[in-house]
Amino acid sequence: MSNSSRGGICDGRETSEEEPNVKRAKLQVEDEGPKKTRVGFFGSSMNPPTKVHCEIVKYFSTRPELDQVWVAPVYKHAYEAVGEKGGLSDSYEQRLEMCKIAFQGENLQGAGNVIVSDIEKEVCLLPEYEGKHPGTLQVLEYLTSEAKFPDYEFQLILGGDTFRDVKNGKWGNGGYTLLKNYRLHVFTRKGYDIGITFHDLTLPDVSSTAARESMMNADKQGLDKQVTPQIASYILENNLYTHQKK
Repeated sequence: MSNSSRGGICDGRETSEEEPNVKRAKLQVEDEGPKKTRVGFFGSSMNPPTKVHCEIVKYFSTRPELDQVWVAPVYKHAYEAVGEKGGLSDSYEQRLEMCKIAFQGENLQGAGNVIVSDIEKEVCLLPEYEGKHPGTLQVLEYLTSEAKFPDYEFQLILGGDTFRDVKNGKWGNGGYTLLKNYRLHVFTRKGYDIGITFHDLTLPDVSSTAARESMMNADKQGLDKQVTPQIASYILENNLYTHQKK
């Protein structure tokens, strides 16, 4: 209930205990029902998930303003051609499996509130998106639909560079809708404070690109600097990233 509704209860007047209508209104304010589960939605290509991704997920899984963190590897990038071979969708199942290894269980010290979700794939395969590339906004709208998760409030976790693109209009009207309708949690950059929670994290200098390049160069030591031992083992066992263009 909004502050304006609360203010309207007493209509700006002093009231006494003899006003039964005011009593009933106050009781209604106090009984607002159960609160929604607050979910931080973190979508990324995770190609592969790195130590930075682990630190980000670990950080947000301990934030008091969030009850859960959902990690959702991107199924297809918006700039991928429909039916393109070698795109993100080709490696989706492996990236999803690596996320489960990286973000669930011991790697997050038993936080217990991190969920690895395949929701990006589910939305991309909906009939209405055949031949199209639904973006983050469409995924969030699907999650927040009344029938899907009525007891959840989804908020978006994203990096400073991505937020800058959204703010500067590179996401088109979808970006403005995100800013208007969803609470954002932005890490690494400080700035505007309009319905947005900024988080200044000190993160190691690693990246998914460097991890892939390490594999293409047969640099096991370099790979170990970028990802956790469990992810390094998975990549090596499945011979990932050895035949990709730089």
